Amino acid sequence: MSIYLYIKQHTITGKLYFGKTIKNPEKYLGSGKHWKLHIQKHGKEHVVNLWYHLFETQEECTSFALEFSKSLNIAESQQWLNLKDENGLDGGG
Repeated sequence: MSIYLYIKQHTITGKLYFGKTIKNPEKYLGSGKHWKLHIQKHGKEHVVNLWYHLFETQEECTSFALEFSKSLNIAESQQWLNLKDENGLDGGG
């Protein structure tokens, strides 16, 4: 199974979203509640991929996701639209 972590940006607002998917990360928009509302309001045509990476194992994905989330304090940041730290498992934050 392919497991990707990705960073999306809304080019009009500059807001960021960090997430996980098993789908094609170039086509997948993201599933976070706040992120989805943001792109509905400001337009999905302005969402770009800044980065994505394929992980070989769930353990590698989870470890990277948690470390990255905590190091940038994304759940508390005004720049990121994540409601919680990404763990590479359940998404939706």
